[in-house]
Amino acid sequence: MPRAATCLEDRYAAWKEQQGLPAGQQVFLISVPLQKLRPEALIRALLDRGWVENKDPDGQEFFDFLWSIRREEVVWENLRPWQIVNHTQYIEEVTRKIRLYRHLRDTSCWLRSVDVDTYLPRSYDLSDLAEAEEFAHDFKVTYAESLLRCVAAQSSTVNISAAKLRIAMQVVSRKIASLSGNDFALAHDLRTHEDVDIFDGQLISNLEWDILLGQSPGSGRSFGRRVSAAALASRRQSRQAANEVEMAPTPELVAEARQQISELERLAATSHPQLSLNGQRNLWVLKPGELSRGRGVMVMDSLVEICRFFGGWFTIQKYQENPLLVARENQPPTKHDLRQHVLVQSWDPLRVWIASEFYVRFASQSYDLSDNQSPGVHITNTCVGKKLTGQGGASLQWSTPQYAEYLKDQFGADVVASRIIPQIREIVKTSIACLQESMRQDHVAKAYEMIGYDFAVSDDLKVWLIEANEMPALDYDSEATERTIGRALHDTVRVLLEEPCPADGGFLVPLMHEDAIEPVASLGSDLSVLGVGYRLAAEGAKLLRSSTGPVRRLDKNLSIKDFLDKIENRKAKEASRKEARIKRMESCTRLVLSRIGHVGNPKRSSSLGALHGKMDEHQIATPTRHVIADLDSIVDNATADNELYRIESKPAKAAYSPSCKMELELDLETKK
Repeated sequence: MPRAATCLEDRYAAWKEQQGLPAGQQVFLISVPLQKLRPEALIRALLDRGWVENKDPDGQEFFDFLWSIRREEVVWENLRPWQIVNHTQYIEEVTRKIRLYRHLRDTSCWLRSVDVDTYLPRSYDLSDLAEAEEFAHDFKVTYAESLLRCVAAQSSTVNISAAKLRIAMQVVSRKIASLSGNDFALAHDLRTHEDVDIFDGQLISNLEWDILLGQSPGSGRSFGRRVSAAALASRRQSRQAANEVEMAPTPELVAEARQQISELERLAATSHPQLSLNGQRNLWVLKPGELSRGRGVMVMDSLVEICRFFGGWFTIQKYQENPLLVARENQPPTKHDLRQHVLVQSWDPLRVWIASEFYVRFASQSYDLSDNQSPGVHITNTCVGKKLTGQGGASLQWSTPQYAEYLKDQFGADVVASRIIPQIREIVKTSIACLQESMRQDHVAKAYEMIGYDFAVSDDLKVWLIEANEMPALDYDSEATERTIGRALHDTVRVLLEEPCPADGGFLVPLMHEDAIEPVASLGSDLSVLGVGYRLAAEGAKLLRSSTGPVRRLDKNLSIKDFLDKIENRKAKEASRKEARIKRMESCTRLVLSRIGHVGNPKRSSSLGALHGKMDEHQIATPTRHVIADLDSIVDNATADNELYRIESKPAKAAYSPSCKMELELDLETKK
């Protein structure tokens, strides 16, 4: 046995003798900052099995079972095979919103043959400027669709002119052609797309966006590009449409718009379920990457406002505009979501258990789609609701039986058991399968994780994954949470100690049990590749041969020490560049949040009060303002012109220099 292991075992045995415990006594350790955070149900289950709690402040390294609130307290390299801990390494791959979304987008179809668009609302990482540009295009096209939906529903709150409706129909027509795979029709329509040379196949141009916003289209600059006759004709048509702003749409135009909406609904029901999330408001949910419990979450419908968060650690996700609403005790209908507990006993071999019941969380205010400023309307986190109402969480939560009974009265059948629960379990299976490869552990202990999945339900009973949470709330706010969380914690001990399943099947039921992945033995083949090096020319994309010799030809006069020093210097530069980029993103996040808090709607800034309270004036006034000065000027110019900006990195330069100054090139349409 290694010396380090022997030392720990010897110290553990001596500690037990000092505490008057027998040598075979099993000990558990609970590490929480507050007494109310102790998992009482789990503690009772361990005590009932004869375990003893370690309350010695000087003996925190001695345990057979560690339950800690903070994952940082676990020293992975010191763990032993017989120890159990309630955290797993790399859990941020699950709980960091954009990392989870990327894993699902990259591997869902490949590993589970499930399209990610069938269960995850489309989401974008705003810290990635290329992905932020994709979001901007999605926002514009969805806005055009929302105008058509207003016309089809004969909404009295929106007054749409014939020019707007005609442009919106052109954009939606291209979208339908793209979704239907009619590349010929899409290409034919894009030939008359005035900025096709600039946008390269995007479904909406700057001039069309101007008209949809009710602005007069500018002539813009051609940037030295040749514009076709068809593009010029389209430009003249757009200007002519701008002169028709006051004209009301004809009945024939309205009927055609309704036909397009019917076609979108057909596509949503058959092959493109993401379309069912769209509505008349074009709402999006902005989520800070480092916050939880609903802090900093905002529902937004302004592209100019969202652009201010570009470059920060934020995720933007399509808001579900067709939620299933629940009216409790003759109260107005409110929005809700479902919290489902999932126990990952181990990642390899894969052992996953799911709670047989979930609990329902309600928003604290009645649902109003026209109000996107009040957090109590859209945010269902119980902690947010308790702060807004000043009451406990009993009135904001339901158990599964209560929820099932209500929906049975509404739909005439037990849709929770027949439709909602099967969808939840399939989504959990898919997400776990997509994450397994990145969750391989680098220690020998028995590490498990309790994950809290959040799901939303649409009015057609389709379940959507919102996010997954590390260390979900374990306190009892109501009978529903005591029923769900308490039984889940109690049954966790049975699962971890591998005890026989009770006669009733237990509260945690097996979901995924797969054998360990055996490493593939080497076949002894030489898979090395021989060739010569190539480099990209600075003036273009041509491949130029760099040398006629091997790729890794070293200087004969270079000593081994100098060679190793070069490698270390290169690693140090890469680490410094990465650290500088992370600091820049953190600074951008703090600065943007501080601006939104000080300049903006008071209701919106109140939702960020918890974050603002952690920053003093010195932190806000740090030189980080200079770090994103170029980005701020871009946003100001875009706001003044009501024009969405495009950011292009210069071809011959990196996106981020070692000094962490972003080098950007802005192409803005200027008005004559």
